[in-house]
Amino acid sequence: MPEPARSPWSRLKDQSRFLHGKGFFHLLTGNFLGQFLSVAMIFVVAKLVTKEELGSLRVLQSYLMVLIPVSAFGANVTLLKFCSENRPEDEKQAIFSYGIRRLAFTALAAALIFCGVVQAGYLTPSAQIAGWAMVLVWTVPLQNLMDACSWYLQSQRKLVETARMIAAVRGQNFVLAVLATWIFGMPGFLYGLLFGFLAALVPIVRAVGPKTFAVRPVRPPKFDRLSFQAWVSSSLSVAMVYADSYLLDHFVKDRSQIPDYQMGAIFSLAAMQITATAQNIAAPFYSERSHDDAWMRRKMLQFQGKLFASSLGIAVALLGLTWLIIHFIYPNYLGAIGYTAILLLRYVVLAGSGILSMGLLGKGRHEWNALGSLAGMIVGVSVGLTLLPHMGASGIAWGQVASALAMSLVIWTGMWFVFGRRKLAESRG
Repeated sequence: MPEPARSPWSRLKDQSRFLHGKGFFHLLTGNFLGQFLSVAMIFVVAKLVTKEELGSLRVLQSYLMVLIPVSAFGANVTLLKFCSENRPEDEKQAIFSYGIRRLAFTALAAALIFCGVVQAGYLTPSAQIAGWAMVLVWTVPLQNLMDACSWYLQSQRKLVETARMIAAVRGQNFVLAVLATWIFGMPGFLYGLLFGFLAALVPIVRAVGPKTFAVRPVRPPKFDRLSFQAWVSSSLSVAMVYADSYLLDHFVKDRSQIPDYQMGAIFSLAAMQITATAQNIAAPFYSERSHDDAWMRRKMLQFQGKLFASSLGIAVALLGLTWLIIHFIYPNYLGAIGYTAILLLRYVVLAGSGILSMGLLGKGRHEWNALGSLAGMIVGVSVGLTLLPHMGASGIAWGQVASALAMSLVIWTGMWFVFGRRKLAESRG
């Protein structure tokens, strides 16, 4: 006899138990707590500084967000790939040790180069942003260290430890930065955040284990090649997301639009944390079973559809929450609601290919992610600059939506070529 049809509620409960067993909710809670504290910190600071200062701060943070993957030179993504594979534990620790040493060199070198670019006046036309950059740039190597340790722990399925580490770091940053801002204003925020990341070294080293850092390093074959691909892809991907801040800083003549836009970007970037968490969960499993094409095709398409469907509901709910927060807490940022709506559409489009990009990484075909990010960057900047004279900052926001469409199209094309038209059709069936 055929099995009776199961209700949607039963399927939802089974899916929830499956995700809980994989540690999804532990990591999601940790990421969301960390993201909530980061967003809450900005919201509290917004009450302690001027609207213009907040807009300048968010532009600077966007530059630094791009510097993070540039300075990591692909080490974080590559560590997740190689340490997720079936290897002896001591070999994984040796690979991690090599990746951390490589990361320390590239991150510090990139920070010094960044300081030179700022001093030469090439980064930003704002003297205020340039001055703040000389302080906050030193948080980048520390952020890279936390990211590398986080991805390594995830590769070992230590999702609870990862969540605790993220929450501890963000919690320390929140307390120090907010208190320092309340007492000293914007200079207090800058140095409070820097000292917060320095204090974060304690929970980071504790989570990974001090002995792991001292293991004799080993460089596995193809590590540097994949790191280069990951570096190009990650740098372009983040630059694509934050290209709007560069366009705002350099091409928008009415700088009064920048604070509203950046406030709207905070809400949309918070939503993208869900996609990032799903990718972090999926990547180790796809790397571990990259030899099983049938399993990968089935699981990728299955979870990709669920992620996209959930992103639609999340976007609607978050837009409603944005409306309430702006109207009742930050009424001087009313313009942020429109920008939030447009940028949430970008989030939904990117969610439509987020799982597939991790599948390509697991198969060692990260060049498709790099190509997608490059296409997204070119399209986003081109459309943004084209619409800017007619629509102002809203034109830049719509350029970001076009950027997401271009990237998703390339990633889906990559899946078509890597797995084959017939095989993808069979998986959907």
